[in-house]
Amino acid sequence: MITSVWYGPGQPFDEAAAITREVFLDELGADPAHVFDQQDAYSYHLVLRLNGEPVAAGRLSYVRAGLGQIGCVAVRRRWRRQGLGDALVKVLLYRAWDLALRRIRVLAREDALAFYQRLGFVKTGESMEEDGVRKYWMEKETDDGTGDHCTHQCACAQGQDGGLDAGGND
Repeated sequence: MITSVWYGPGQPFDEAAAITREVFLDELGADPAHVFDQQDAYSYHLVLRLNGEPVAAGRLSYVRAGLGQIGCVAVRRRWRRQGLGDALVKVLLYRAWDLALRRIRVLAREDALAFYQRLGFVKTGESMEEDGVRKYWMEKETDDGTGDHCTHQCACAQGQDGGLDAGGND
């Protein structure tokens, strides 16, 4: 069974940080300053658990009125290619929609462009190089109706588990 845990702004998010560290720092060799930043304290952090084991994490940050940003989307290596990344982003998008963030952006690594395009994100044309990797800004509307069909009804109380329909959202 897939469950989720939200860590709200100001809450410790050690479980999410451990997954992020494993994927971005240990595997991809990213600079910690490009992964962990001042936004962490003001963001929502999401952890997906499969049968109780933390397997994926991501972050949702406020940018300005109506605009949010998804970042640090990470799935542990042995759990990849099972739809967990899709599920993670969909739950982050649902929370953004629930928080009245009608547009979401992400700074996507070049090797993740197809993943985000499949989920409806579009390149804005802006790109940059960071940690020796080309990255692109991508955006998506959150009020495109997909929130109405999200099988995961986010438990808005911070830090509470919420169930995911493993068959419909991964």
